[in-house]
Amino acid sequence: MGKGAFGTVYRGKVAGTNGPWRAIKKIERKSVTNPEMLTNEIEIMITLDHPTSIKLYDIFEWRNSVYLVTE
Repeated sequence: MGKGAFGTVYRGKVAGTNGPWRAIKKIERKSVTNPEMLTNEIEIMITLDHPTSIKLYDIFEWRNSVYLVTE
């Protein structure tokens, strides 16, 4: 879907379902200069629940990347 300074965004959904599409942001660990700041931002996103804020559904870590699944 797009590429930015901190990662690439893909479109996906749960395999084998006809569920809603989600945005999946892949963040390469080597591009993170301050891992603590990333952790803090993820923790804030987890606690947010507001109609005008993006919803974080899940987080995956795989090899050298972190994946954020959002609406």
